[in-house]
Amino acid sequence: MEVVKNLRPFVVVNTRKEDQGGMAVAHWVTADGSVSYDSEPVPITDPGNDQLLEIAANEIERFTDKEVTLSYTITLNGNETTSPLLKVEVTPEMKYQPAIVEGLVDNALQTSDYPNGLTTTIPIIENLREYNALSLIWIVTVTPNRFSNSWKPSRQPDQPNPSNS
Repeated sequence: MEVVKNLRPFVVVNTRKEDQGGMAVAHWVTADGSVSYDSEPVPITDPGNDQLLEIAANEIERFTDKEVTLSYTITLNGNETTSPLLKVEVTPEMKYQPAIVEGLVDNALQTSDYPNGLTTTIPIIENLREYNALSLIWIVTVTPNRFSNSWKPSRQPDQPNPSNS
C-alpha cells in the first residue's frame, strides 16, 4: 500500500444483512506493535453490502515503511465479529515526473518525422519498489491535416462505405 497524501484511503468492510444496527471499527497495527490505530466506530448504513471506513492520510503516514496487519470489527448487541487479517507493507508515496517523449510539442507529435520510432525517457522515480508495476499509456488521436496532408480519410463521412455496397 502506497501512502498518497491527496487520496482518501479506506478499509472495505464486508457487511451482512444481519449486521443491521451494528458498528464497524477498522484496526491497524504494525508487526512489531510500535504503531496502532483504531478508527472511530461507524454505524453500518447499508447491511449486506461493502461499507468504506475512511482512514486519515496523516494516520497512514505513521505506518510508512512498516508491515501492518489490517482488520475490522463489527459490534452488534455486545457481540463482536472480527474480519480475517490482511497483512500489507505501507510504502512512501512514489514521486515521479511524466515521461519525456522526444519530439512532443504542445502535446502533439508529427509521427512521420520518426519513421524508425522515437525515444521515451522515464525520469527517476523516488520510492519505487521492485514489486511496483510501471505502465505507459499512449492516447492516440488522429487529427486530419493538422500538420500535413499525409493523412486523409479513405472516404468522406457522407459517402457510403464501398465494402457495404
